[in-house]
Amino acid sequence: MIDANSSKPMFVQVAEEIENLILKDVLAEGGRLPSQLEFAQYFSVNPLTVGKGMQILEDCGVVTKQRAVGMYVRPDAKARIYEYRKNAALMDALDDLIVDASVLGLSVDDLCELLRKRGGEQ
Repeated sequence: MIDANSSKPMFVQVAEEIENLILKDVLAEGGRLPSQLEFAQYFSVNPLTVGKGMQILEDCGVVTKQRAVGMYVRPDAKARIYEYRKNAALMDALDDLIVDASVLGLSVDDLCELLRKRGGEQ
């Protein structure tokens, strides 16, 4: 659920929780989303916080807004969530690797060589 003491903004937590509900099939691809007010009650947060979280999901192409009807989960939402979460995880891992390599005095070329060896390429 939403942790008010987290360093992560609450609206980001809301977006991630909605993504998790989609990934768990609690919210179906192609299905209508609950209203901002319903989500606000569910997450025990302000409806404006939910609105900011839902805007993130719309910007990422996970949900779509239909005027005067509501918001819907896109049919390809799961694939989109998996793809950008995978990319984010890899970027975080690479950032950590680059920092560690820098501390050890390794260059990007050194890292590439290590990756080639590790991957079986010569």
